[in-house]
Amino acid sequence: RLTPVVVSSVMSSYAKATYTRDMGIFDHLVELMVQNIKEYSNRQVVGGLWACARMFSYEKALPDHSDTFPLYLLNIADLVAEIVERADYLTPKDTAQALYTLGLLEYKEQGIVSVLAQRAKELSSLFNGQELANVLWGMSKAESKSFDVVFVLIRRLEDDDSLNLSPQEASNVLYALGRLDLRHEAVFTKLCNLILDQIESASAQSVANVLWASRAVYFRPPQKLLDTWAIKKLGLVAIEPSEQREGM
Repeated sequence: RLTPVVVSSVMSSYAKATYTRDMGIFDHLVELMVQNIKEYSNRQVVGGLWACARMFSYEKALPDHSDTFPLYLLNIADLVAEIVERADYLTPKDTAQALYTLGLLEYKEQGIVSVLAQRAKELSSLFNGQELANVLWGMSKAESKSFDVVFVLIRRLEDDDSLNLSPQEASNVLYALGRLDLRHEAVFTKLCNLILDQIESASAQSVANVLWASRAVYFRPPQKLLDTWAIKKLGLVAIEPSEQREGM
């Protein structure tokens, strides 16, 4: 009989490698986890749910993706129910990953999402930058209605300069706030400046998230950030106002 450590480790390896050639093994591992779920740690159950979400996201994006319902998804409800039952004992890392995973699955059952969101509120002061970004992104994709939680997290973003968000994390937060239709100028400006300060490592997706978020909440796009990224990453040369006038 496979131990919880082996089952969860192999599931994680499948997901990280997005290995889809023999999904029968993955289906079997998920079923084993659900059958003996009380033997698995919180970390293992949350990781199992994430592995299912990761595999589904990858399969869904394949050009030859079929409409056949993957067998492992039949066990999603049991995994989610177990995580909710253990919500009071989840660590910041587990809570952030669980909410991020619900976002990946676009799991919009608010009775479930709200339980994990409230746990996030309790742990809000303990999240690191990546975890906080994952919580907000997941809540936005799951269309969370727990705005009291969102406001607590936004306040942390506004007041705490030690979070050290990466450009991707900052842009994911901006994207999340756009999806939640929340207009917070101070946080928007702070996150854009964080990305600008790390412009060398900002991806095209990060910049796209910034543009999308600014339009979603009717903010003027951060021109300095966009110009700097275009110069640094694309090799474009900014045209001075005097040059523009001469060319007219």
